[in-house]
Amino acid sequence: MSITKLCITGGSGFIGTTAVQLALDQSVQVVNFDIRPPKILKHQPFWKYVDIRDKEQFTSALEDFLPTHILHLAATTGMDIEDMSFFDANTVGVQNLLEASKHLSNLERILFTSSLLVCKNGYVPKSDTEFCPPNLYGESKVIGEN
Repeated sequence: MSITKLCITGGSGFIGTTAVQLALDQSVQVVNFDIRPPKILKHQPFWKYVDIRDKEQFTSALEDFLPTHILHLAATTGMDIEDMSFFDANTVGVQNLLEASKHLSNLERILFTSSLLVCKNGYVPKSDTEFCPPNLYGESKVIGEN
């Protein structure tokens, strides 16, 4: 598998920053879609302000870049949040990604990241479709997985 054009959603975050750098180190054409600018100044040329919750903006940005691969890291976190709409990036954003990617003819693969918190600490699921989230953040990640 050869990654030619990589779109990283959430490429300005902790893991995303490392992923952008790895792509650059391997001479992969990369773009970072994030609502926050990159922490590393030399990553600035590869960043585009794209909100994955905005279906039209996100779809248009993907169609403009035409990635062969997408690394989906974008998410909203929060352990004590009591309002599910706070987690739209984890639910609506994933839905937008899946819908937009249907129209990308050269897309080979999407790597979707989730969270350990789809199950509460200490819980051992019996299958890969069994969940036990401890909070709304975990629930939002379960919705994304389904």
